[in-house]
Amino acid sequence: MARGGVNKAVVKIARDALLARGLRPTVDAVRIELGNTGSKSTIHRCLKELAERIPPHNAPGEDDVIITLAHQMGDHLRENAQAAVAAERETLTRQQLEFRLQRQQCEERIQDLQGIVAALTEQVQAQRQLELTLQNRMTDSEMERSRLQEVEQSLRAQLEKSALQVQSLEEKHLRARQALEHYRQSQQDQRAQELRRHDEELQQLRREIRSLQQSLIGKQDELTTLNRDNERLLSDVRAQQQQQRQWERELIAQRQQFQETSSALSTDLATARALLTSSQTENATLRERLKRHVGEYRQCRRQIHRQEKQLHQLQAISPTMSPPSPPAG
Repeated sequence: MARGGVNKAVVKIARDALLARGLRPTVDAVRIELGNTGSKSTIHRCLKELAERIPPHNAPGEDDVIITLAHQMGDHLRENAQAAVAAERETLTRQQLEFRLQRQQCEERIQDLQGIVAALTEQVQAQRQLELTLQNRMTDSEMERSRLQEVEQSLRAQLEKSALQVQSLEEKHLRARQALEHYRQSQQDQRAQELRRHDEELQQLRREIRSLQQSLIGKQDELTTLNRDNERLLSDVRAQQQQQRQWERELIAQRQQFQETSSALSTDLATARALLTSSQTENATLRERLKRHVGEYRQCRRQIHRQEKQLHQLQAISPTMSPPSPPAG
C-alpha cells in the first residue's frame, strides 16, 4: 500500500496533469507534482500499473515506450547510484570520525608519553646528580681515611720515639744505681779492711787520720753529688714515665677516635656504595622504561601516518562516485 496517502488514483491524476501540459510523466516529475510526497518506488509501481492498463488504441508509439522505459531505467539507476553514494558517504563519514577519534587518542597518548619521557629524563638527571654527589662523598671519605692513617702513623712514630727515650733513661738510671752500689760496696770493704787493720795500724791511722778525713770529706761530696744525680735521674724518669702515660692516653684516645671515624666512614662508604648501586639499577630501569615509551610513541606515530594515508585514499575515492546524468529527452 502506498505510504503518506499516495495511491494509484493520485498518481494517475498527477500523470494526466503532466501529460495535459505536454510534460513527460517521470517518477521525479510525478513526485514534484504531488508536492514532493510519496515514495519513489511506490510512484514507479503505480506508473507501471497505469501504463499496463492503457487501452491498445490509446497506447503510445513504440518510440515513446522506449523513451519512457529508458527514463525509468535512468531514474532507477540514478536512485541506486544515489543510494550507493549515500551509503559510501555515510561509511566514509563514520570512518573519518573513527580515524579522528583514534588520532585524538594517539595524540593524547603521545602527549602522555612525552610527559612521561620528560619526567623520566628529569629522574635520570637527578639520579646522575646523586651519583656524582655520592662519588664526591666517597672521594672525600677516602681522603679523610688516608689523613687519619697518616696521623696514626705519626702518633706511632712519636710513641716509639718516647719509648726509646724512656728506655735510654732507664738504662742510665740502672748504670747510676750500679755505680752507686759498687761505690758503697767498695767503701764497706775498705772500712772493713781499715777496722781489721785498726789495732795493727792504730798509730799509722792516727797519723793519717787527717788525710783520711779529708779523703772521706771528698768521698762524701762525691756521694752527695751522686745522690743528687740519682734523684735528678729519678725525677727525669718519673717525668718521662708521666709523659709516656700521657702520650699513651692520647694515643688510646686517638685510636678510639680513629676507630670511630673509620667505622663511621666505613658505614658512610657502604651506604654510599649501596645508594650508588641502587641509583645505577634505577637508572637502568628508567632507561628501559624510556626506550619502551619511545617505542610506543614511534608506533603511535606510524599508526597515525597509516590512518592519514587511508583517509586520504578514501577522500580520493569519494569524489569519483558521482551519480550518472540522465539521458537527454
